[in-house]
Amino acid sequence: MDIRSLIPIFDFLPHAIFAVDGQKKVVAWNRAMEAMTGVKREDILGSDDYAYAVPFYGRKRPVLIDLVAGENREEENLYNQVERQGNILYGEAYAPVMNGGAGACLRGVAVPLRDNMGVYLGAIESIHITDCRTVGKGPGEWKEGFDVFFEEAADPAFLFDGHVFTDCNQAAVRITGATRKEQLVGMNPIAMSPDRQCGGRLSHEMWQEHVNTAMGQGSSRFEWMYRSFQGPTLWTEVSLTALPDQGEKTLYMVWRNMGHPNWAGERSGAGFEERLREKEEELHLKSRNLDEINAALRVLLDEREIHKVRIEEKILSNVKDLVSPYIEKLKKCLPDPNQLMYLDIIEANLNEIVSPFLQKMRLQYAHLTPTETGIAHLIKDGKSTKEIAEILHMSSGAINFHRNNIRKKLGLVKKKINLRSHLLSL
Repeated sequence: MDIRSLIPIFDFLPHAIFAVDGQKKVVAWNRAMEAMTGVKREDILGSDDYAYAVPFYGRKRPVLIDLVAGENREEENLYNQVERQGNILYGEAYAPVMNGGAGACLRGVAVPLRDNMGVYLGAIESIHITDCRTVGKGPGEWKEGFDVFFEEAADPAFLFDGHVFTDCNQAAVRITGATRKEQLVGMNPIAMSPDRQCGGRLSHEMWQEHVNTAMGQGSSRFEWMYRSFQGPTLWTEVSLTALPDQGEKTLYMVWRNMGHPNWAGERSGAGFEERLREKEEELHLKSRNLDEINAALRVLLDEREIHKVRIEEKILSNVKDLVSPYIEKLKKCLPDPNQLMYLDIIEANLNEIVSPFLQKMRLQYAHLTPTETGIAHLIKDGKSTKEIAEILHMSSGAINFHRNNIRKKLGLVKKKINLRSHLLSL
């Protein structure tokens, strides 16, 4: 079977996929790959000499599809993480020229194509963009870019591990009156704060509340008084943002200087009390506005998650209804063992592509057997007992047996509840 005959199937799939022949010339480049790289298939088909690496890395170099044959294991060092499972190769790497030069982290899956004599005919690779923070070693380029942003920021910025400052930029050194970073690194913020904040609350209690909010909800913004090394009290607006870091959370803290009021000399008299009340009212209003914004954001995030689940279910349904039946028909009408071998590879790659979605959906039916899970999905899709029996090559009696088991495990025995309606509600 010619790899080129698979192009219509590749174009249907949601992941970016390309294929090379035995001479490492590009013979397939699907629409998702065009969208990911901005390179049209007519401009890349027939190219060799690692031309397919340029849209990702800005230069010609081996990629996962070149490593799958196992000819040179040393080239695996080009990837942050490489894992082999049988003849399938998984890899993760940072692509610095993706996204207009902003870079992106990629996860790829490559599988070789061989004839029945074991001769290498080519390979197929599927690629998707993943979160840089989940990549095995993490791209040095991404960290380097963050470090530059952190150091050159105009506002004072700190990294805080929940206990002490672990880093700060030069703007932080200047505003605090320190002479070098080392004076701040390792210091607890409370050591730079007065015992009580504006309003009379204890600094250490108030600070811990904001840290817990940032750790739990992702961010917190508030006003705070600090004492500089030179003596004056700093009145600042503080922003805390949680950054995932090796499984823990680091807080990225930014100060905005709001002046240097002489609090020590203004803590008495009607004027101070009036300013204090005004400040408390302002903080209360800001807090209420933030609560409203957070509520709206939670609604949007819930909607986004629902939409994501629907897309995943649609992908699974499309593959199952529009691709899998034709693969089964091809298996019955292809006499050539080589053709059947290619078909098996396509089916395996399809299963690999949709497996993350299946794993999520299986959590809903964790107490069902694999066969019952498959039947439950088909029932949920509106398939009749006869249709399910034909799809799974089982008898109608066997399907009814499994349907009864599903009802028992879902607690629907002797209840007038439609099984499909119940599955749709999960």
